[in-house]
Amino acid sequence: MSKILQTLKLALLNVGYAKLDPLWDYDDVISPFIRLYYITTGSAMVYHSNRAIELKPGHIYLIPSYTFGRYKCDDYHEQYYISCLEEIKNGYSIFNFSNFIYESKANPMDLYYFKRILELNPNRNLENNNPKVYDNRPTLMDFEKEERRIKSIGILGNPCHFRDIAFKVYKEYQHHISKK
Repeated sequence: MSKILQTLKLALLNVGYAKLDPLWDYDDVISPFIRLYYITTGSAMVYHSNRAIELKPGHIYLIPSYTFGRYKCDDYHEQYYISCLEEIKNGYSIFNFSNFIYESKANPMDLYYFKRILELNPNRNLENNNPKVYDNRPTLMDFEKEERRIKSIGILGNPCHFRDIAFKVYKEYQHHISKK
């Protein structure tokens, strides 16, 4: 399995900080990308993988790709979010190889990594939090086109920033996201 995991490629789609209210209420969401949330204040609910998960401050949440779900905020919450496409050799998903923990208590380094990825990618925030707006093929193709354009003119400097940080996070905190 470790050889397959070494082929893991992550393509950053979005990173940002959101202040959300009861308008964050979406049914029937299924996305081709991974979501990570770090909740800073308030609470909300996410339903996926036959579970109801309360989003609480100081915790990190993983929402796997191609997972049918529901998102609901009754009052107010704030979150850092990261969404990325994942690819493994032969078209597999990382979620085919292990059971994952979807909620983990965060530590100060976790918050640092979310902030750092946002700092390195300041223009990757979602303009609209409605999955029907951003969770579609044309939007994903626009991201791929923009990523190629940014790399070709050298705006990113080192195009591996996200992958490098994500790999370090994965190696350092894999006990947080994967059952042994």
